Amino acid sequence: MAGLVIAGIGLFFLAGELEPDIGRFVTLFIGLGLLAVFVITREYGFLVPGSILTGVGIGIALEPAAAGDDDSGVMMLALAGGFLGIWVLGSLYRLRQNHWWPLIPGGILTLIGLVQLTRTDVAGALKLWPVMLIVLGAFVLAKAITRRD
Repeated sequence: MAGLVIAGIGLFFLAGELEPDIGRFVTLFIGLGLLAVFVITREYGFLVPGSILTGVGIGIALEPAAAGDDDSGVMMLALAGGFLGIWVLGSLYRLRQNHWWPLIPGGILTLIGLVQLTRTDVAGALKLWPVMLIVLGAFVLAKAITRRD
């Protein structure tokens, strides 16, 4: 593990010599490193920060591509993807520690990001909160059905 860390740091500094704007990818690299450790060890403690940092890192990396007001919506959706990734990866690896809690912040951040990107009226968007309950209920039902099989 120490060899991988040292080699990864060396690759990062080499990339910094070749690409001067590499600093905005630091968060993404740290998140992907933690996810790699999760895949190797299957430890839930690496999944949560790895997924969230990867989501934030993707948002930071995409920030220059987003124009003006869209950058905050892109960041919200990227962070939402990090939270939703916790639940998805935990389900794929069938971790006993996996619960549905990441769906709550992931769903809220998705709603906020979509409102920001579409420039929807916030009062009108808040009328759609029952849709979030329907989606959450569908996930809980799907989880219950898959446990029976």
